[in-house]
Amino acid sequence: MIMAFDTSTSININLLIQSDVVWILIVGFLIAFVLSFAVGANDVANSFGTSVGANVLSLRQAFCLATIFETLGAVLLGSAVAKTISAEVVNLSLYNSTPEVLMVGQLAVLTACAVWLLIATALKLPVSTTHSIVGAMVGFQLVTVGTSGVQWRYLFYIAGSWIISPILAGGFAAFLNFILLYTIVKKEDPFHSGLKTLPAWYGVVILVNALSILLSAQNWFTTFEIPWYVIVAVSVGCAMITSFIVCIIVVPQLGNYDNEIYPLTNYEQLTPEEDRETDSHNPSDAINASESSNKSQETKGTNSSSTKQLDNGGLRSKQDAGQGPRTVREDPAVKKICGPLQILSAVFSAFAHGSNDVSNSVAPLIVLWNVYSYRAVPSELDISVWMFLYGGFGLSVGLWILGKRVIDTVGERITTLSSSRGFAIELGSAAVVLMASNIGIPISTTHSKIGAVAALGCFGNGEGVNLMLLCNIAVAWLVTLPFVAGLSAFITYIFQLSILPAN
Repeated sequence: MIMAFDTSTSININLLIQSDVVWILIVGFLIAFVLSFAVGANDVANSFGTSVGANVLSLRQAFCLATIFETLGAVLLGSAVAKTISAEVVNLSLYNSTPEVLMVGQLAVLTACAVWLLIATALKLPVSTTHSIVGAMVGFQLVTVGTSGVQWRYLFYIAGSWIISPILAGGFAAFLNFILLYTIVKKEDPFHSGLKTLPAWYGVVILVNALSILLSAQNWFTTFEIPWYVIVAVSVGCAMITSFIVCIIVVPQLGNYDNEIYPLTNYEQLTPEEDRETDSHNPSDAINASESSNKSQETKGTNSSSTKQLDNGGLRSKQDAGQGPRTVREDPAVKKICGPLQILSAVFSAFAHGSNDVSNSVAPLIVLWNVYSYRAVPSELDISVWMFLYGGFGLSVGLWILGKRVIDTVGERITTLSSSRGFAIELGSAAVVLMASNIGIPISTTHSKIGAVAALGCFGNGEGVNLMLLCNIAVAWLVTLPFVAGLSAFITYIFQLSILPAN
């Protein structure tokens, strides 16, 4: 890539190659790793929290899939997001004559974001990485160049996303869940009813995610733009091919199973002893418990008064006082149909998340590297793949070490989840993010996913939502941008006093 520089101002090149500036780059790499670690610990719950909460995936399986697809998303599609963050939030041309100030500012951005995300993770609160990065960028610019460097319209968009994101995603997820309830879950024979609609559901999943990925991928091409109708045609073609394959291969194979292996359809027959077995969070317990419940039906009768029954077509939750939803019982036939769909949606979600939030975490590092490498402030950033691999590695480490904390919040503590609900959440939030991002409506992936989870918790009688936890999450959303902006401004001010030479 040929770099273009503004040579109209005099650049203090000697300052950039002195040892006292080299350490800024080195520390920047270290803090960027910490920030990527924090992103993995907090934000990856968006992709796989519902799958773990619904017992469709184990925690280890979710971590493995997240590591692979988050990194792939960052490497393949991350450059466009990194450029967008720099272009829409930071006006690099304001620092043509003071590149050292830009370097210090990016170091402050990395530090402030890492601190806030680690605090949120310790509190088990899912927050937006994008909003954190934007807030930190605003903070350092207020100190270095004043209000002229702030893109205020972008901030108003973010404020709007606090309301728009959860409402849109929650409404669409509830609509999808309604369809699933009356086409699969509440049917007398949910397994064979699900088989009839399975090709269509796979087609919808592929269509939504193919559109999302292809629309993002076209930012890679700088010499030409892919027409929208080509993207739509390719996406529809992929969806139709997938539906055809599922129809001729997957459905017949699943149909060979006798429906008697999915006998858990009458949940009132579960005894308290059998219900307590669900605390082990082992998906196979559903089948084992159903067999023992059938045997005890004649002698023990119905003993369901000790647990809470939610009106969602066979979903059963047990709650501890003040703790929110803890466990869930689901018809294994429904899980056989909806489980793979939820996993497929979560994989696409991880890919999209990697392209966005890993890029956010390394965007300040990219600016640091460019300024130091070219001894000037470039008008166009040179982005290397190894930077995204570096960010992906940090994300994976954070996920494996601390990721369980926020995954517990998203998947288990807000409301009870089943595979059908989890699938509605994944597909609903993905569809809303796709729609909103392409028509210019501000939206947050984190807020969308939490809004969808909360909406499905209220879908029945509204008894399965941890309102106190939702209030805490909402407060964390509101304080993210101003808190990180203030922290970044403070760190930038301290750095300017202690690091940069006096003018």
